[in-house]
Amino acid sequence: MKSIVRFSNQRTPIGLKWVTWILLILVVVIYGYSFAWSKAAKYAQKTFHKEVKKVSSRLGIPIEYGPTTFKLSGLIVEDIRIGTNAPIVINQIRCQVGLLPWSDDFSKPTLIMIDRAKIKTPLSSLNSIESLDHFTKMASDFQKSPQKSPNTQGNQRDRMLDLFFKALPASRVEVASAGLVILSDQGEQLLAFKGLKLNIDQKSKKLLFKIDRIRRVNGPLDGYLQGRFETNPKGYRGDYRFFVRRKAGPSSSKNLWAIAGMVAKDASRWSLAGDFHVLPTFFGNDLEFILGKNPKLGLSGKMEGVRAENTPELALNQAFPGSTLSRWNIKLAIKSNQTILDSPMLHSKPIGPITFQLTTQGLWDILGKQLILKSGKLTLPVATEDNESLQVDFSGNIQRTVQKENLGLKLSGNIDIPPTPCNRFIKGLPQALVPLLHEFQLEGTMSGKLAIEVDTLSPDTNQIQLNNPQWNCQVKEAPYDLTTAGLLGSFDFQPKVPVADIDDHDPVRVSVENRFFAPLSTLPKTVIGAFIASEDANFFNHQGIETQAILGAFRKNVAKGRIAVGGSTITMQTAKNLFLSHDRTLSRKIQEIFLAWHMEKTIPKERILEIYLNIIEFGPRIYGLGHASQHFFSKEPQNINLLEASFLANLLPNPKQRYLSFCQGKLTSGMTSLMVGLLKRMISLGKISHEDFQEALATGLKFNSSARASDAICLERTALKADKEKASPL
Repeated sequence: MKSIVRFSNQRTPIGLKWVTWILLILVVVIYGYSFAWSKAAKYAQKTFHKEVKKVSSRLGIPIEYGPTTFKLSGLIVEDIRIGTNAPIVINQIRCQVGLLPWSDDFSKPTLIMIDRAKIKTPLSSLNSIESLDHFTKMASDFQKSPQKSPNTQGNQRDRMLDLFFKALPASRVEVASAGLVILSDQGEQLLAFKGLKLNIDQKSKKLLFKIDRIRRVNGPLDGYLQGRFETNPKGYRGDYRFFVRRKAGPSSSKNLWAIAGMVAKDASRWSLAGDFHVLPTFFGNDLEFILGKNPKLGLSGKMEGVRAENTPELALNQAFPGSTLSRWNIKLAIKSNQTILDSPMLHSKPIGPITFQLTTQGLWDILGKQLILKSGKLTLPVATEDNESLQVDFSGNIQRTVQKENLGLKLSGNIDIPPTPCNRFIKGLPQALVPLLHEFQLEGTMSGKLAIEVDTLSPDTNQIQLNNPQWNCQVKEAPYDLTTAGLLGSFDFQPKVPVADIDDHDPVRVSVENRFFAPLSTLPKTVIGAFIASEDANFFNHQGIETQAILGAFRKNVAKGRIAVGGSTITMQTAKNLFLSHDRTLSRKIQEIFLAWHMEKTIPKERILEIYLNIIEFGPRIYGLGHASQHFFSKEPQNINLLEASFLANLLPNPKQRYLSFCQGKLTSGMTSLMVGLLKRMISLGKISHEDFQEALATGLKFNSSARASDAICLERTALKADKEKASPL
C-alpha cells in the first residue's frame, strides 16, 4: 500500500495566526527582557562596585561584601564588612532603583534597606575622630554641584546639615534592626545599643529613630528612646528642629525625659529645652555619687549655643586646630521643683523635694570634651517669712578624660559665697539634708571661697582649699539639749545602735548619779593624754574643727567615691555621738562640723572631753571610761595605769573588732604594735617621758578574768573556735 502525502491548499485560520504572532512576540519580549535584565543586573552590580570603591577611598577604610543579586525588589547585597577587622557587619542591604522614565529618580536608588546590622568598635576608635570639619568636607566632596555664591546664607561646606541629606546614597534609607557594641581595647563589652531602627527621607529632610535598649557592662541602663530630626516649619526660629524622648515603657505615653531643640542649617547656632524625671543615659555614672542611682528628678532647663570663632580659653583646641564646628558660646538655665536625691553619699534617706535655680554661661568644646563655665549663679530659696534666697557664685572647668577604656571627669572650679547673713545660709541648705541646723537661729554674716580640683581617674591629685573664710556668726536660739544649761547639766545619752538591738541598750546617764561616771578632774593626766594623743592631739588648741584634716578627708572620700574617713576632732565625735547617726554621709558631716563649732562656743573644752570619755563605746554594750575600766581591769578609772590607758585608747575607733585581745586574755600582735606606737607618740607630744614608756612596757596587762569568763561575746568566740578545731582534719 502506498503512502500518499497531500498538501492542502486551505488557508490557516485567522485565530491561529494571531496566536502565532503573539507567541513570537512573547518569545522576543522574553528574550529581550532576559537580555535586558541580564544587562541591568550587570550594570547595577558594576555601578554598586564602583560606588563602594569610591566610598572606601574617600573614607579611607576597607569595605568588603559577598554575593549580589538583582531582583524585582532591587539589588540585594549580602554580608557587608566595613573597616579593618570588620567592626561593622551588615547582614543584607536591599537597594531599589527608580525604573519609571518620567520620574526624577529614574535609574537612581530610591530606597536602601538595611535588614540587620552589627557594629562592634573599640572605644579608642570613637575617640580618634579628629574634627567635625572632616565630616563636612567629606559630605561636600560627594556633591558635584558648584559652590553657592557668597551672598547666600552660606556655602555648601558651612551648610553641613543640608550636605548630610544630599550625601545620602538613596532617596530613603531605612535600618530595620541594628546593634552597636562599644568594646574596650581588650575586647570586653562596655556599652551596647540594641534594636536600633532608622528611617531617613532625603526629600523631606526627615530622620526618625528608635532604640529599644541600651546596656552597659553592669546591667540595664536605658531604653525605649525615640527621636526625630526634620526641616523646621516656617514661622519658627532656626532651620531644623529635633526631638528626643525616653519613654517609660514600650507602650507607655509617659516621658521619663524629653529634649527638644532647633539648629541652624550652617550649624552656627542651636538651642535645647528639656524636662528630666530620670538621669539620661549620656551622663553615665558621672553624677551617681551625688544624685544616686535612681534619683527622682524634677528638672527643666534651656541651653543655647552660638558658634565661637576664637576661643583661646580652650586649652584642648591645640589638639583640634582645624575644627570650627565644635566650639560654642553657651548659655544654660536649669530649674528644679520636685527633685528627690537618693545618694548614700549625701544621706541615708532620700533628700527632697529640692528647689533651686542655676544659670551659667561659658564655652563648650565638643571634640575637646571640655566645658568652661565663665560665670554661674546658684539660687536656693530660704525657708523664712521674707521669701529670701541664698545665692552662690561659681566658675570652673569640666573635662572628659580617658585612660585606656576608662572614662573619667576632671573638674576644677571655684565656689564663692559673698557676704551673706548666717541665718540665711543655714536656712538655704535643704532641710532634709541638714534638719538639725534648721532648728537654730543665727545672727551675723559669713562668706568664703572654695577651690576644688578633682580627677576621678587620678584621685591622688584631688585638691580642695578654703580661702578667706569669714564666719562671724552667733547663735541666737538653739534646741535646749544644745544650750549651755543642757550640756552642763545631767542628761541621758541613748547609744546609736541597730533598731533590732534598741531594747537591749539602756540610756547612759551622764551624771554623778551613774556609778560608772568618771569626772574629768579625777582622771590621771596620763589617761587623758593617752586619749588626746590617740584621737585629737591638737584638742586644746583648735576651735572644735581641724580644717586641713577635713579637707584631707574630702580628698580621700572623692578618691573612694564614698565617705570613708571624716577627719573628726574629739568635739566633732562628741557631737556625732550625742545628736547624730553614725551614717557616713555628707549630711552628717555638715551637721557635725556646725555642732562642733557651736559646742566650743557654748561649754568649756574640759566639759566636752568629760562628755566624750563618758559616752564613747569601748566594746559591746560598754559605754564610758568608768564602765570600761571596771569591765577590762576591775579598776576605778582614776586607778588605771599608763599601759591600761593605752589599751583602752587603742580600742577606738573599732572597739568590737579589737575586743579579741580581751577575749583571749592576751594582746594580739596587732594590738601590741598599736599600743607601743601610741606610747611613742605621747613621748613626742611631751605627755610622758622615756622612763614612763619603759615602766609601762614592763608593767604588763592583767585582764579581768571573771568578766571575761562570763562575757557573752567571748563565750561565743570560744565556741566558734572550738567548732573549727573539731572540724579541722588531723
